[in-house]
Amino acid sequence: RLRSSKGGTGDFSPAPGKENKQKMNNENFAGIMGTVKQAEVTNGVCGYDTENRYAVLRVCVPRKSSAEDTVIVAQRLEENKNMEETPLLDKDIMATGILQKAINAESGHTAVFILAEHVATVEFPEYQNGVKLTAEIVNNPEVRETPRGKHIADVMLKVENCIQGGNVHIPCIFWQENASEIAKYKRGTIVKITGRLQSREYVKKHYGDNNAESEEKRTTFEVSVEKVQVWWQPETVERN
Repeated sequence: RLRSSKGGTGDFSPAPGKENKQKMNNENFAGIMGTVKQAEVTNGVCGYDTENRYAVLRVCVPRKSSAEDTVIVAQRLEENKNMEETPLLDKDIMATGILQKAINAESGHTAVFILAEHVATVEFPEYQNGVKLTAEIVNNPEVRETPRGKHIADVMLKVENCIQGGNVHIPCIFWQENASEIAKYKRGTIVKITGRLQSREYVKKHYGDNNAESEEKRTTFEVSVEKVQVWWQPETVERN
């Protein structure tokens, strides 16, 4: 249910109590403050969990630079409940919840999104985008260099799938010193990270009959890591 708040400097830290009783390797928190650019009620999120209805918002969150990120916020709707979509367009909101990953079985597309526990409109926003995860590394990190000479490492972190059970892997990107640091560790290591949920567009090439080539513009979502701390390391893990 959407609520209204006059304050625009909401504290994105998890409230004390139940969350603090959880094991640290289950920490999963995301919070944003931004402007709604698209709002709809759909069966599922990006083609995932289509048996349930969701209010799905695409929220624009400016970065400190001139760029901006589009963040998907989804809130599961109770049966016989609805949401007024149009009044939310171009409204500023604050949303908090956990990171999840949608996987469309038909198209193969994936999307990292915020499964919201709280969504409220705000009158005086201060745009924010924050993620906190304590989770297990599922791949052996490797540093690579971008065409602009930046060092990066792509890492998947395992979090609980709160929609259908099991686990999902959240893509995270580490930059420069953080990339060099994370590359020292192996899969199975538990790390505590803070960062932001970012979006970027890329072009996917397809090759059909007679080598006919077509292009498809896609959007990928990942956590850009700002701080990392090693929480626990396995004694022996092979880097295969």
